[in-house]
Amino acid sequence: MLGFAPYCDLTDMAACQGLSLDEAACIPFFRPGEAPKGLEHVGVCGVAP
Repeated sequence: MLGFAPYCDLTDMAACQGLSLDEAACIPFFRPGEAPKGLEHVGVCGVAP
């Protein structure tokens, strides 16, 4: 079963602190250049590949 990955703000360096994953970081939700205007800062908390 996959866990829930909360959305985060890429500009907030502490956005994913406190999650059960030690290496959790805010990872871009959209591929470079594909984010809709105004959503360039949206990411999800997870472990970067």
